[in-house]
Amino acid sequence: MSEFMRAIVQEVLRPAERPPKKEKEPPAVQQKLHRPNYQNAMREKRLNELKGNNEKITSPDDELVSRLNILTLAQGAERGITVPANHGTENTAAGQPCGRLIGSAPSGLAAWLYTNLPHERMEWFHRPIPAQGVAVFSAPVSSPGQLVILQEELSRTEDVKYFIQWDKNGKTAFLLELFHNDCRLLETTAENMWQSLNRQTKKKNKLFYLEQPGSWLLNQLELTGIRGAVAIMEGLGRYESYSLLLPVLQELASTNIRYKIEEKYLVLYGAHEQLASYLPGFFGEIQQ
Repeated sequence: MSEFMRAIVQEVLRPAERPPKKEKEPPAVQQKLHRPNYQNAMREKRLNELKGNNEKITSPDDELVSRLNILTLAQGAERGITVPANHGTENTAAGQPCGRLIGSAPSGLAAWLYTNLPHERMEWFHRPIPAQGVAVFSAPVSSPGQLVILQEELSRTEDVKYFIQWDKNGKTAFLLELFHNDCRLLETTAENMWQSLNRQTKKKNKLFYLEQPGSWLLNQLELTGIRGAVAIMEGLGRYESYSLLLPVLQELASTNIRYKIEEKYLVLYGAHEQLASYLPGFFGEIQQ
């Protein structure tokens, strides 16, 4: 073995030299250096959790099974403020007039609940009718998903009266007031509605599919006289709808699927079997 190779082997096999011991730092200095590392670790953990939540994907085929579904094509990262469900319950049970915020979101959506209202306070709202409780929902813009969610809640809760301000073109604010004499029942309904509305504000494009849409919803959407299922594609502008429909107009006609274009959404309607089988492929084009 040459002297050169022998020197290399000896260098590799030589035990690593230990660095000289450093003097122990004062406790105050060690504590000061350790705290930022802990904060960075916690910050990294929270970012990883948020990243994991945003990577969840929903299958269109699975979501079209039930009567009412929402398909998420784009998810936002908005966070809302939700007041605990038992907040203010004591006043409600005690029969004292009470008003509380149910929740608010960065999108501008907000929900309030007022219970045990005296009769003279009903003039504050748009329908001065006899009621013990009022739930109020407001948002900067109107969307068809708001109507779909409202129809679902109205079908579950009896004797709820309401006032609604809604614009199909999405140019004016959304306002909804629910009235009921049973404050506990109204509270449950309002909290359910808040959760549903808040979830849908975090999504840019949504699909609402109704196998048997109610007459109330059809009237609101100006779709009276139609039969069959309805698919509402929210988040599509008028000109985006044009570009999506042009290549498939002949196919839609052959399957008896009709359409209606609005400023902020697209509606497809027809027989349930044809519409449900057609939608996954159509939304695949949108996702691409």
